[in-house]
Amino acid sequence: MSPDGKRLALIANQPHEKTLYGGRNRVYVMDLEGGEPTPITPAIAQIGDIAWRADSQGLIYSRGHEVLPADYWNEENPWVHQSLDLFHYDLGTMKETRLSRGGGFQCAGVDSQGIVYFRCDVTQPGNHHARLLKVELKTAEQFAAREPEAVLRDLKAWTAVIDQTLREAGVAGNVAKSKRTPELMAKLAEAYSRVYRNQFKTATPANLRELDRQAWEINSLSISGKDRKRFALVRAAVEGEYLRGKHGAEWRLSEGPPAAPDKNPDEISNDNPFAYVLDVAEPGLGRVGDDDDEDDERPRYFGPLTEQVRQAAGRKLILTNDPVAGKTAAEALADPDLEKGVDLLKQRKNADELLKGLVKKNPKNRFLALHVAKLLLDNQRRDGARGVLMEEWEPSILDVQKHNLLGIAWLDDAPRTAIEEFQKALGCNPYYGPALLNLSQAFTAVHEYHSAEQCLRRYVRHFPGDANAADARRRLGDLQALRNGNP
Repeated sequence: MSPDGKRLALIANQPHEKTLYGGRNRVYVMDLEGGEPTPITPAIAQIGDIAWRADSQGLIYSRGHEVLPADYWNEENPWVHQSLDLFHYDLGTMKETRLSRGGGFQCAGVDSQGIVYFRCDVTQPGNHHARLLKVELKTAEQFAAREPEAVLRDLKAWTAVIDQTLREAGVAGNVAKSKRTPELMAKLAEAYSRVYRNQFKTATPANLRELDRQAWEINSLSISGKDRKRFALVRAAVEGEYLRGKHGAEWRLSEGPPAAPDKNPDEISNDNPFAYVLDVAEPGLGRVGDDDDEDDERPRYFGPLTEQVRQAAGRKLILTNDPVAGKTAAEALADPDLEKGVDLLKQRKNADELLKGLVKKNPKNRFLALHVAKLLLDNQRRDGARGVLMEEWEPSILDVQKHNLLGIAWLDDAPRTAIEEFQKALGCNPYYGPALLNLSQAFTAVHEYHSAEQCLRRYVRHFPGDANAADARRRLGDLQALRNGNP
């Protein structure tokens, strides 16, 4: 109820206003002396708390959007928080103003001095929390005036961008029948950059994180089956050309239908130490190009490009629409020195310098470095493995494996040093099972049996059904017997 007792603000929905996922709500204002409730917001799935201004001439509230604004996707982790923004509705002008940008806001109240209290979601590396903040309504209105609303980026606008991109690149009719060539992908990426800037009045994504945010934005659209291939082709061209220009990726495309793989594409591993294959025909969960259901408007989720580059770990990126062709291209990049080194190790000969030289020839390939280190450790070449692993490299997704292998390399010769490395591995990933098992072994080697037991208990607690769980329980029993004087 308004402070002057004359009006009531309420949230209600209409049975005929439905979304794909449920009902829609509106904020209504009703004169208590009589009359019908008047809607002051569009029909929205999410509406938060409502607060009256002290003069009863306006409302502050939080609500979602019919179409998520562009600034929402500029947030560091847009999926972490809700898409609600703060709004002010002035009953005199009958104007609604969005006071916040980026989402993650909920109204808490307004005091008699015009101070708006609100909750704000705050995202920091490894930490997501909420804070209660305040701002003068006048200041919030001035901020909103300085930050004009961006061009609407709904399904219609995005479809126009994709269609115009295809036209300018000379792709007409059924995109499934167009020949995939590196030249076509370059034309598509170039056309997309022009069309995107003209349509949305802003620059195209310029780095991996921005490309991921763009993918998340497209995920939120209910793209029909008939348009899915068109979106997928343009997305593949844009992301692939970025990877080619910034990360040295190569296109290896099949112009016609992809060859039938000898096994399911999902089962084709990416364990080649020299190349990482990215299937550009598969931009999300399931093979998007294989779904022709035009009535199915469920979102298709594109995998984060940043994660793919991290997984590549410095290997050559092969961009393909044919897993078999991609695998063949990756195999062709193999350096013969690796096979020579493996043969020398099989003959129990020294291959340390040859393999270390191979790693030095590929200084950015961290996957290869770990591969070589494992080979050396498997053949009891601990000094050689340490030489490979102790080289400085930039932080990587493979750091947990690096420290675990370095711990193994030190385990027999310097168990205290091994403990430090296993602990570093668990600092990278507290749930990395091999490091827990190895740390227990290192603690046992220095007679710290209680710490060794703790590692094993932690492993069994987190991985009770794992293949190594039974051995961990056996080792735990042995340690307990050892501590009780019954070795």
